Amino acid sequence: MTPGGTLAGKVCIVTGAGTGIGAAIARAFAQEGCRVVVNDIVGADAERIAVEIDGLAHVGDISDEAQVRALMTTCEKTHGGLDVLVNNAGVAGARCTTEEMAMVDFQRTLAVNLRGVMLCIKHAAPLLKRTRGAVVNLTSRGVRPGRGDYVASKSALFGLNQAAAQELGPFGVRVNALSPGTVNTEMSRLSIAQVARREGCSEEEVLKAHYLDKTAMRRMVEPDEVAAAALFLAGDGAGAVTGTELVVNGGRM
Repeated sequence: MTPGGTLAGKVCIVTGAGTGIGAAIARAFAQEGCRVVVNDIVGADAERIAVEIDGLAHVGDISDEAQVRALMTTCEKTHGGLDVLVNNAGVAGARCTTEEMAMVDFQRTLAVNLRGVMLCIKHAAPLLKRTRGAVVNLTSRGVRPGRGDYVASKSALFGLNQAAAQELGPFGVRVNALSPGTVNTEMSRLSIAQVARREGCSEEEVLKAHYLDKTAMRRMVEPDEVAAAALFLAGDGAGAVTGTELVVNGGRM
């Protein structure tokens, strides 16, 4: 798509948009002519991306309902409504075994990765119903040892995604899941480094054995490729697509 396409002039909120996949998605929607609200818990990151794309920075923790409500209120007051919500914000979790997991860490991961998405859908729904808008939820199919809290939070999103799609479908609102594989971001590099330390080998060896050799295309996914998939799910070309999952993982087994 190019400006003037199906997304031009629409209003989009991207959560966790200060870095990584979220930043790539924010840039992609801005390039399509969208007015983008850049949400992030780190103010400097949100402001940096907002300045870059001529968007609106909003600092907030999506696990806090009052802050989510404020995000939607700011979007409505500034832009008059909302067309697209991209639920990208998330945390990597405690990076330890289930046996070692502290409940405070488990609860924090679910608070952001699951409750935060629910809160954003809850408070965006009235706005999206007016515009017959779209929701894109960033999920994950990966099941890895030492990531139980993350896996649990992301797996639960598939059920939430389908329930929200059924609830909002009669109002013309589409809700879909977008599941990236191993994306070339700082979060992925931290995970690779953790495995390398645990297994006593190099990060290059971990990348090859645990990721590249298990991926048909033998490479990591780039953030821009995930962003392109988000554009599709939000656009008119996916007008009859809801309650489903688009996997962008290079053929990962």
